[in-house]
Amino acid sequence: MLRVAENFEAHDVVVVDPRCDARCDEVAVTSCFSPLLHRLRVVPSLADALADCTGSIGFTRRAGGGRLVHASMRQLLGRFPAAIPALLLPPSGLQQLADSAGPEAAQASDEAASSSEANNPASAAAAAAAATGAVALVFGREESGLLESELLLCSHACAIPTGRTQPSLNLSHAVAVIVSQLFDLQQQRLMAECLEDELQKAELQQEEQQQQAGQQTAQPAVQQGQQQQAAAATLLSGSLLSGSLFESERVRWQREQALASASQAELEALLQRAAALLEGAGISAKESIGGGDKSNHGRRKQLMGHVRSLLLRSQASTAEVRALHGLCKELERRQRQREEAQQRHAEEQQQRQM
Repeated sequence: MLRVAENFEAHDVVVVDPRCDARCDEVAVTSCFSPLLHRLRVVPSLADALADCTGSIGFTRRAGGGRLVHASMRQLLGRFPAAIPALLLPPSGLQQLADSAGPEAAQASDEAASSSEANNPASAAAAAAAATGAVALVFGREESGLLESELLLCSHACAIPTGRTQPSLNLSHAVAVIVSQLFDLQQQRLMAECLEDELQKAELQQEEQQQQAGQQTAQPAVQQGQQQQAAAATLLSGSLLSGSLFESERVRWQREQALASASQAELEALLQRAAALLEGAGISAKESIGGGDKSNHGRRKQLMGHVRSLLLRSQASTAEVRALHGLCKELERRQRQREEAQQRHAEEQQQRQM
């Protein structure tokens, strides 16, 4: 697995609660003495591994009754384009890259762009603000995969398409499939950025040559229209990623702060507070019931489990999480007032009886 991570430049590898020494000689040999072995992080729980992440994707082939499991990474990124913000392509770069690859790729890019706009018009802006946050790819054990309790910690759940003969993948194979797909998407993004840079350089060179030769004549209407469309696409890309071209740095900074995705630790703190409120109201805060501690079979998601899934999938910002904390605080205050009123009423009743 370390060698696969090194192949596709996934340099941050975290091992959760290993059953053997993660840095032993056998691991060094099988990984071809990968330099990632010295940077490997070992943590006691998945919650610790996800604490500093702004999102996570758990991979499983089991579709639970109350769990949304995307059939593939293509489907996941189609519905939630900002699930991995660093892979988002600027609209103009995506179109230019597709045009250079042929008509089929151009049609696919149009479908992807329309799907992104239809599902989440602000996804590009949100992704730009969250681009510095880490997104974890979570894989389970070799023999049993991820437990239900571990999948509940993830923002999204995703399957890897396979044939019917053998639907289950080895751990290292599953890691290789996913990181190679993401590596390819990353290369496409970089190619699109390079295409934009080259087009801009070519336009500047053409303008300089025309000025030097004194040939600044009116261009044909068709060519001028194409250039205007390209400029509009570039302006659209810039406005989606950084807002208005004329806004101040302070306004841009304030918006980016408002869109900054909350970390896993912030979401966990909110979930714990919500669970305490439910318990105080006499409602069970269990996330699932049934099954065993080491099995997913027969488990049913409860109210708090649905709340967890919704919150982790929502890509909530830090500001939104703070607002929900404010709501919890107000509910806690009213709950205390109700309890105090009930206590006073009970004391008054007791005094009357005396």
